[in-house]
Amino acid sequence: MFEGVKNFVKPNRLLWFAILLAVGMTASAGGSSSEQYVIFHVDAISTPLFEQEYKAGRLPNIEAFFADGGIVHGGLSLWPGGTEVIYPRLKPGYSSAEHPSLGWQYLDREEDRWIESTEQAGNVFFGLPRRSRFMTIHAHPPALDFLTSMSMQNIPYLLQYYDALEILWFATDHAGHVSGVEGQLASLYRFDRALGALLDHWDYEGVNVILYSDHGMSYENDYLIPIKSTVESVLGDDLFNVYYPNVYLHEPERAPEAAETLLSEIEMDWAFYRKGENELEGIHPEGAAVIRERDGRFSYEILEGPDPFGYDAVGYEGEYLDHREWLVLTEDTIYPGAIPNIYWTVDNPNAGDVIMVMNPPRIPQSMPTNIYNHKGLSKTDLLVPIAFRGPQLTHLYDKETMWLHEIYTEHVPDIPFDTTPEREKHHVQISAPVDGRPLTEGSLDMRFSPEYRVRLGSSLTGSGTRLFAQYDAVSTFLFRVWLGAGFTRRDGVWATAAHSDIEWQWGQWGAGLHIERSHEEWNVEPKLVYHSEDYNWSVEISDLSVGVRWRW
Repeated sequence: MFEGVKNFVKPNRLLWFAILLAVGMTASAGGSSSEQYVIFHVDAISTPLFEQEYKAGRLPNIEAFFADGGIVHGGLSLWPGGTEVIYPRLKPGYSSAEHPSLGWQYLDREEDRWIESTEQAGNVFFGLPRRSRFMTIHAHPPALDFLTSMSMQNIPYLLQYYDALEILWFATDHAGHVSGVEGQLASLYRFDRALGALLDHWDYEGVNVILYSDHGMSYENDYLIPIKSTVESVLGDDLFNVYYPNVYLHEPERAPEAAETLLSEIEMDWAFYRKGENELEGIHPEGAAVIRERDGRFSYEILEGPDPFGYDAVGYEGEYLDHREWLVLTEDTIYPGAIPNIYWTVDNPNAGDVIMVMNPPRIPQSMPTNIYNHKGLSKTDLLVPIAFRGPQLTHLYDKETMWLHEIYTEHVPDIPFDTTPEREKHHVQISAPVDGRPLTEGSLDMRFSPEYRVRLGSSLTGSGTRLFAQYDAVSTFLFRVWLGAGFTRRDGVWATAAHSDIEWQWGQWGAGLHIERSHEEWNVEPKLVYHSEDYNWSVEISDLSVGVRWRW
C-alpha cells in the first residue's frame, strides 16, 4: 500500500511544490471591509399597501427584525415609476434629469436613435450586480420566486466573500401587473417567510440591512389606455414616436398644439411641455399651471382653474422649495413630491416634446401584460417604504421622508458595492474509493486561485493526472459555472482537455458536476456536498468515492 502511495506522489513532486508555493503567496479570499451591507429590493410595494399589511400583522418577520431599527414610510421614488428608471440612478444618486433612461423605450437624442425594450432590458440586466442578475428570471412567472428565497439562504456564506449583497425580489412587481393585489401580496408574504427562514440561521449582528421598494403599484383600473395606438390615432403624421410618458413630435415647436389635442381626445390628467429655459407649462382638463426652476428650487403657479394636486390645502402659496422641502410639505397628499418629479423628467435631454400624465384610475397600458401599473404621480405609484437596521444606519432610524434616489449618496454614502474578493478560496480534497478499488486508486484534488474568478487545478490519482485552468463564467447566489481547459494524463498518455464545473449551493447543502472532454471521450462526474457551518470543510460523495475538502 505504501509503495502505491509513493508511486502516486513522486512523479508529481515538482507540481505540488509549485502549487503550494503559489498558494502561500496569495492574498486573503475574504471581503476587505469591516462594514458589511445586505440590501433587499422588494419590487412595487407602495407605502399604503405596506402599512396596511404591516399594521395587520401579516409581515411578522419584517416587523420583528426592523423593530430594532427604523422604517421611513415617506420614501419617494422618481417618476415615471419603474425599475428601469430608478435602479440605474440609485448608486450615482441621479434625478430623472441626469440619466438617459426614461422607460423601457425612449429616444436617445444624442445618438438620434430609438431605444427598444429589448436593448433597454439588456441595459438593466447588465447594470445589476453580477451575482444578482438571474433574480430577474425568478419573477417570470412570479411563482419562481422560491428561487430567490433559496438564494437568500446563501447570504451567510456569501458574506465571507463580499461586503455588499443585493437581493432583488422582482416577483412582487410581475405578480401585481398580471394578477392584481392578491397575487402581489402572495409574493410579499413569501418574501417575509424567506426572511424569517434566513434569520433563523444567520448571525446578523453587526451587519447593516436595508430593505426598500423601488416604486408602488396602483390597482384602481377604470380606464386601461393602450398608449401607442391611441396617441398614433390622435396625432397622426405629427407623431414621431411615443412611449409613455414621452410623446415625440416631428416638429417639436408644435408641442403646445399637440398637448391641447392629446388632452381633448384622451382621458388624461396633464400634458406638460417646455415653455422656456427654466419653465414648464402644464394643461389639464380644467385649466393650466406653470412650474419654474431656480437654483435647484421649484415653484408651482396655477394659471387657470383649480389645483389638481390640492397643494393649496397644505398651505402652499407659490414659493420656491427644494425637492426635499416639497416632499416634507406634500408627503400626506395624494401626489407627494410631484412638482420636482415632473420638472426633472421634462428636463431630461431624452424627454418627449410633450409629457403625458395619467393618474389612477387611468392606467397606461405600456406592455400587454400590464393590466395594473405604476406610472402615475400618486402615492400608490411612488411613495415607498425604506427600512434600516445596523450599526452604520442608526442615524436614519427616525427619518420620516427620503427621496429614494439619494439613499446611497446622501444617507448611506460608503457602501462598498464594488469590492470583490482578491481571490477565490483555495481548497484541497482527499477522496477514497467506495467501489472496492484499493486506496491507491483514490484521488488528491487541489484548486488554488491567483485572483478573483480564476483558479488553477490539479487532480491526481494512481492512474492519471489532470492539470487545468478555469474561469468563473456565470455566478448567481445559487450556482457558479466554471469553464476551463488543460491537460489530462491517462495510462501514461497526455492529451488536451476541456474542464468545466457547475457548483450549486443552498445553505449547507450543495451539488457539483465536473464535465471533462479528453482522449476523445466525455467524462461526467456528479457529486453531493454537505458543508460545515463555517463553510471551510465539506464532505463530498460521488458514485465512486467519498472525500473531504478543506477551504481557506
